[in-house]
Amino acid sequence: MKGKTRALYILIAFVASVLLWVYVVGIERPQKEDVITGVPVTFVGEDAMFEDYDLVITSDKRPTVSLTVMGSIRDVAALNTNKESIVVEASLSNIKSTGLKQISYTVTLPNDDVTLLEQAPYYLSIKVEKVSMMPVEVKINNKGSVAEEFIAKTPVIEPASLQISGPEDTVARIDHAEVVWTRENMDQTLTLDLGYVLYDAEGEVIPMDGLTANYDVVSVTIPIQKTKSLPLTVSFTDGGGATSANATYTVDPPYVEIAGEPSFVDGLNSLEVANVNLADVVGAWSQSYEIQLPNGVESISGESECTVTVELTGLKVAQISCDNISAIHVPEGYTAETITRERQVTLRGPAADIDQIDASNVRIVADLEGQNIIERGRYTVGATVYVDGFTTVSELYPVTIVVEVVPEGD
Repeated sequence: MKGKTRALYILIAFVASVLLWVYVVGIERPQKEDVITGVPVTFVGEDAMFEDYDLVITSDKRPTVSLTVMGSIRDVAALNTNKESIVVEASLSNIKSTGLKQISYTVTLPNDDVTLLEQAPYYLSIKVEKVSMMPVEVKINNKGSVAEEFIAKTPVIEPASLQISGPEDTVARIDHAEVVWTRENMDQTLTLDLGYVLYDAEGEVIPMDGLTANYDVVSVTIPIQKTKSLPLTVSFTDGGGATSANATYTVDPPYVEIAGEPSFVDGLNSLEVANVNLADVVGAWSQSYEIQLPNGVESISGESECTVTVELTGLKVAQISCDNISAIHVPEGYTAETITRERQVTLRGPAADIDQIDASNVRIVADLEGQNIIERGRYTVGATVYVDGFTTVSELYPVTIVVEVVPEGD
């Protein structure tokens, strides 16, 4: 029974103390002096200072102050828990030059029942510097790699330079901006947006604190090309009694190393450098040709021309004296007489066919159609050699004859 009585007395005492506290705080509102620390300061006119005088604050741009206030316990506690409600402003309107500055600031409390007793520091110390702007080259530190049979071309960086602005002394130290590429085993062109780091000439990092740039990231493209060794080939046009079956050839160099867009390079297996008319191939024959690459590929081995050597086998050459010479398609109103009565022709073809040919198989015909014959006179004109009965045999050298054209009736 005594224990219950004692507990009841304790409860009554607690309730009484609470009621007393409520009365004192809510009714009597006793005053309390307190220090509120870490109250942020807002600078007024910072943009105007930059725009009008090219000046920036390079010390702490968001300083804080300590305020000693007097007010009720409840009001002071509310300020301590909501420091952002206290307006502390420092005007920069009078700053027009660089250096260390002492500036005043104003404090506006959100509650008129709280009195500001003291502010610390009394003045704010700030450092003001001239703003400088400078173009800064962007360099790439390529730590990546390409797959086998692929090569990386010169990276393309966009933009190639940045406009960095900030305190004059800091900007002057900047040597370049650097991006780091780390992709491995690349087999296709890739573009990435990458952040960058500023460096001075000694390779020391320059923090971005107090600096601004016109781009936060740069676009880096590394073109990737596939390489391939392409054999150089030759095609032939039959002529002079020779066909491709009679021809063997070599090309020096025999191949060229190329690089290009992978899907295009995959479709290339050889590169034709020339079409040789076998009528032009006589004896030991060789000719230089420019190596013309398809659009979209380039030579990485560097050759720009090659030499083609052609050798003919299985053929025989013979000279026949031909006196069967005529002209056709004589211009209207004219007659034509062949002044050339006989011509030596050089024939080439398979040995078995050449051995069967004599003058009776050969004739020379000059076609006057389209020739520049405008009046009476003698003209040297090209002619065609026909070897009747032997389609595998042809003349080896061009033949000309002389014809005389006269008006009909003369």
